Amino acid sequence: MRGRHADAAAYGLGVLDDPEEFEAHLLGCARCRGRVAGFGPVAGALAEAARLG
Repeated sequence: MRGRHADAAAYGLGVLDDPEEFEAHLLGCARCRGRVAGFGPVAGALAEAARLG
């Protein structure tokens, strides 16, 4: 993956430095929207792990 596509994981996990720019990319990229959606469960599990300490 190259360019903006490489940012899908960071965006999906909420750690992307410039989310606004990537959000503009998401509007036209179904591939990245799918990849970001796939990180939902991972982000939720990480948030729960952090909450539990």
